[in-house]
Amino acid sequence: MIDVMEVMERIIERLQLTGEFRKVEVYNGDTEDLQKGLTTAAVYLVYNGAELVSEAGANSVKSIVSVRLSAYLVVKTQKMNTAKAIKTKDMLKVMRQALHGFEFNDRILLWQRESAVSIENRTYIYEQEYMYKDYLVVSS
Repeated sequence: MIDVMEVMERIIERLQLTGEFRKVEVYNGDTEDLQKGLTTAAVYLVYNGAELVSEAGANSVKSIVSVRLSAYLVVKTQKMNTAKAIKTKDMLKVMRQALHGFEFNDRILLWQRESAVSIENRTYIYEQEYMYKDYLVVSS
């Protein structure tokens, strides 16, 4: 199984190449605290866990695992007007285009869903959830 931090580093590199976001980093805190003191136009990656999909057994593959990650886009603004809303939608689209179908180490990152997580104190937080399949192998 690939180290999740290695995957996140590859995702960070990919998002930085877009030039769209001021900051892209792994976030290790409570997602409830995402809006406190964070940079605007930033993406924070969070590991959501892994789940056993099926038992395998062929070619030393023990089981197939579904790994879930979230990318949170943080936007702070004095007033959400039409221009800001369009810019935010564009940033979400750039993020999805950069990550959906992203291939690394024979794995493919797939977009699952998108939602507005929090809108308070002029801070808007949007979540995009991604998933990739990985394999637990029996070492010989």
